Amino acid sequence: MLHHSFVEADIWQEHKCVLDSCRYLSTQGFEVTYLPVMPNGLISLSDLRAALRPDTSVVSVMMVNNEIGVIQPMAEISETLKAYAKENKTTKAFFHTDAAQALGKIPIDVEEMGIDAMSLSGHKIYGPKGVGAAYVRRRPRVRIEPLIHGGGQERGLRSGTVPSSLVVGLGEACRIAKREMAADHERVKGLANRLIKGITSEVDHIVRNGDPNGYPGCVNLSFAYVEGESLLMALKVSYHLLSYFINC
Repeated sequence: MLHHSFVEADIWQEHKCVLDSCRYLSTQGFEVTYLPVMPNGLISLSDLRAALRPDTSVVSVMMVNNEIGVIQPMAEISETLKAYAKENKTTKAFFHTDAAQALGKIPIDVEEMGIDAMSLSGHKIYGPKGVGAAYVRRRPRVRIEPLIHGGGQERGLRSGTVPSSLVVGLGEACRIAKREMAADHERVKGLANRLIKGITSEVDHIVRNGDPNGYPGCVNLSFAYVEGESLLMALKVSYHLLSYFINC
């Protein structure tokens, strides 16, 4: 949360790209508020409401978490911002979301969700690396400082020659992802259930982290009484792809 000003979800809920942006803004005179999340990983709407201030300018919440798969209640968050602004007769804070992990995984409707700005990344849906997209609401208009000044491309937000091949690749990846979304979700859900059932039926003291109604492609389990590195070494076999650190 930026107060002339910014509200941000829990420091463990958001991606480093957003957190580092918040840290930079804090050096520029902005005050950043980090909200905790509930045990299931969801943001508390009452905590959000309590943290809002008349000078809150931006609220940023990741739509789908890349580690535990929790899906945040975007429409309810937007309604909370609108209600606060109406009751306090202030300008509504802009609502931004990092939707990189949500793209192609769940339906996204910026109108229904009340999103003002949204960040997307191509490689998350097997598009070209090095290209992404930024949705910026036009009505009511959201004004953003340009990243690069010059030719005025991308409506002045990011000047420079548009990489046509990357843009076309991203667009085609989005088209295919939308077409395959429902079938892919069911396939991934079946694989996730098989994985969870297989592990929990053979091993005791397993805790599943996050909201069980989240995106099934991100299964996060805690193994009691064992360190992660020791577990990783014990599982090193040829048909597993394993890493000690989480990739985004």
